[in-house]
Amino acid sequence: MKGLALLLFCLLASGCATKDAGCPRLPEGGRYCLQGAALAPFSVQQQVDVTIKDRRETMLVALENDQRSLRFVGLSPFGQKLMHVECAGTRVQTFVWPHSNLDPALWCAMLQLTLWPADLARAGLRPPLRLEENGVERRVLAGTQTLIQATRTGSNPPFERLQISMPPLDLKLDIRTVNDAGAGL
Repeated sequence: MKGLALLLFCLLASGCATKDAGCPRLPEGGRYCLQGAALAPFSVQQQVDVTIKDRRETMLVALENDQRSLRFVGLSPFGQKLMHVECAGTRVQTFVWPHSNLDPALWCAMLQLTLWPADLARAGLRPPLRLEENGVERRVLAGTQTLIQATRTGSNPPFERLQISMPPLDLKLDIRTVNDAGAGL
């Protein structure tokens, strides 16, 4: 009965969907095929400053990863749930998703491309895309054009600070880990 109530809520809310995301298209072409879980388990709380074009917003995020999936919940500074997504291999489940023009599978791809080990992230890239990394900076390129750039501070995911930009979308994320003592999604 509880499962049926959840299903009905999802259908009525129309913001809850599960789909096989497979290989989402990245901006300016090329695809990234979502990978299975690849990181040691972690659970963190982060502050994320999001800039899209000239609009800047702050979000608090609970990010949790285990052998099953990567889950994140984004809240406004006042506690309003802005997004809630689970990425499990090629399956992406959205519970709350605010931007119809930004594919949740693309969000999962961006997280994997910036957090997953370089070899696993490269395995998901489809030509003509390639990944370059120098230890603290990672770039996903199509030819000479940068599609995603990530600069990291700290030695292991989820990193102390992660700055991500997607120039084709004019999107920037400045992510700072606030607490890594169990976000508890």
